[in-house]
Amino acid sequence: MAKAISAREIASSFSIPPRPDALIAISNEMKKSTPDAKKIAQSLKTDVTLYATVLKMINSPLFGLRNRVTSVDHATMLLGTTKVFSLVKVTALRTALDSYPGLDRFWDTAKEVAHLSTSLASRLTEIESEDAYTVGMFHDCGIPLMMQKYPDFKELLYQVNANPNLTFSNEQNSQYRVNHYEVGHQLINTWLLPEHICEAIRLQPLYTDAFSRRLDVDEKVLTLLAILIIAKHISNAFRRMWRIEDNRLKPLPPTAVFDHLGLSEMDFLDIKDKCLEELETQE
Repeated sequence: MAKAISAREIASSFSIPPRPDALIAISNEMKKSTPDAKKIAQSLKTDVTLYATVLKMINSPLFGLRNRVTSVDHATMLLGTTKVFSLVKVTALRTALDSYPGLDRFWDTAKEVAHLSTSLASRLTEIESEDAYTVGMFHDCGIPLMMQKYPDFKELLYQVNANPNLTFSNEQNSQYRVNHYEVGHQLINTWLLPEHICEAIRLQPLYTDAFSRRLDVDEKVLTLLAILIIAKHISNAFRRMWRIEDNRLKPLPPTAVFDHLGLSEMDFLDIKDKCLEELETQE
């Protein structure tokens, strides 16, 4: 009898977008005991689009720099090689996934969750802002790869959105024997993003088991996962505010998520209201 193929084995068979040459060169430099900041900047300059996008990101509110940064050399001096390397990976992966068509709404939601994750992390935890941003931006990054591999995946997405009794991960597992969280984990792991971010993304459909301690999960991963679960809930609530025909409310995250962050339900509802107000002012 043939051995059953695991979800992780199926995920590893997906076609992963290749890392750009500039990122590979920077990765090799970062493996050295003392990475050379000048060589990192030189490697990045070989990819004009990536260089410009990284600079734009560095000057975004995410890093809160007082003065505008005009070069990656300058950014490396201010932020250090590790943070710049992390930013290069995030920017390059976003650029690679931009090549997949029809993802405007996908990226709108991703940016919203990334913004909320960053804001929540700064209010409630000591998680680095770029980690919170990254986990928010790429929490559903397996979806483009699932859409590419399975022509009927978009239809399944519509069905799940229309039926509150369906669970997205369960339906994917039933139909494809893998879900986009596993595929997303495979993608960002291949791109060498930090393991705690990879794990937080993979554990999204298993968060109940994670917070009930039925799974052995690192505390930093749990904190990132808690931030992500709350950010997704608030983003979903905001989007449903503007859908008159769809006023279904998602249940609140379990109290174990609040407990991990030291929140009561009332604390959470207060934070949620403030976040919704902030999102409204950005519209």
